[in-house]
Amino acid sequence: MSYRIIVIATLMVSAVIAPETLAQWGGPVKVTVASAELRKLPMTSTLVGTVEPLRRSIIGSEIAGLVEEMPARQGDFVTAGALICKLRDRTESLQLAEARERLKSLQALERKWQFEKQRIADLYDAQDAADKEVYDTEAEFDQARFAVSAQEVVVARLETELAKTEIRAPFSGYVVSRRAEVGQWLTMGGDVVELTDLSSVLVRVDVPEQAIAFVQPGNTASVFVEGAGRRFAGEVCHVLLQADPTARTFPVEIVVKNPWYIEVDGLRLPRGVVRQQRGEFLPDEKADSSTDAALLAGGMFAKATLQTGPASESVAVPKDAIVSRNGVEYVSMVVPGKEEGSLMAIPTSVTTGIDMDDWIAITSGNLAPDTKVVTTGNESIMFPSPVVVVAPARPGAASAVATEPTSSTEEVGS
Repeated sequence: MSYRIIVIATLMVSAVIAPETLAQWGGPVKVTVASAELRKLPMTSTLVGTVEPLRRSIIGSEIAGLVEEMPARQGDFVTAGALICKLRDRTESLQLAEARERLKSLQALERKWQFEKQRIADLYDAQDAADKEVYDTEAEFDQARFAVSAQEVVVARLETELAKTEIRAPFSGYVVSRRAEVGQWLTMGGDVVELTDLSSVLVRVDVPEQAIAFVQPGNTASVFVEGAGRRFAGEVCHVLLQADPTARTFPVEIVVKNPWYIEVDGLRLPRGVVRQQRGEFLPDEKADSSTDAALLAGGMFAKATLQTGPASESVAVPKDAIVSRNGVEYVSMVVPGKEEGSLMAIPTSVTTGIDMDDWIAITSGNLAPDTKVVTTGNESIMFPSPVVVVAPARPGAASAVATEPTSSTEEVGS
């Protein structure tokens, strides 16, 4: 649809709305605006994909045994090293205790022959011992020393076997399925739990063969996740150069940092876990209930926008101009109102492309260069609304926006 048609339609809407109706809405919304610009941005494509965990593993048992404890349950978050399953260890404990006692006996024998070796050496120096006595005591001491070393290896092996009765998480993540239960006999290599790491997620998309040459690891990508209702910054991490012979597409993986996780003492932990430990909401959750802490989980539907062609001029707007509602992205265009000097903001659905720095491309073709768009206050514009353009807050000033109209008002209305 041509952007001229959009502007004409919005003017018609603003003409229909009476001033008394606007007064009922509580007066004009105070906004700041920016102009859409032509910028040289890479050609992009939006591809559908699926959110997958950064790591997924089915944890198995290294030894056979009877499950005695199973503290991990579905949905639990476990940190690396946490106990997820305990096997009965009575036999292993007794074998280790026996081996340690045997080691003590051999160490005592080693000390005895060490003393005897030194005594015979002193006698030999005093010419009171024969060469054979020296040779025999050295051999006995060596045998005792080697026996101690061998038994130390036995003890270490049995300690390892005992440690294997405690199955621990190899990395931090969520338990998504529980494959064993208390009282169950596990065979060697038997499944215990399935664990997923969601601290970052992978979005897997299929890129057409005509575009794969432009997709390189390290390229930026913009990912919209319907379940989260917002867009995330991502980076191409894996390009699999083996096409699907049927579709002629190449699998590409994009890594996205999960905002549901926060840094705590050098670890990335889910907000829910940290909140439960502290017994209170986190500071950003107190300040704003619409915090960016959207949860990204495995299996979510995603649309990834990434470079699939050479750079060309595209209409772009500041990222703050984009508002997502129910999986649709909107830009509020500012146009003259019915009365002289008045302004209206008209929410318009758009399709976005790749982002660069603080700007994002508009690929739907319904936004012209130099169009004024709302960058602050657009969250409250749900339908055509009267607005007044105000100056943005100065750095270091109070958080409230100034209420005096700026020259932007004349520019929009001209």
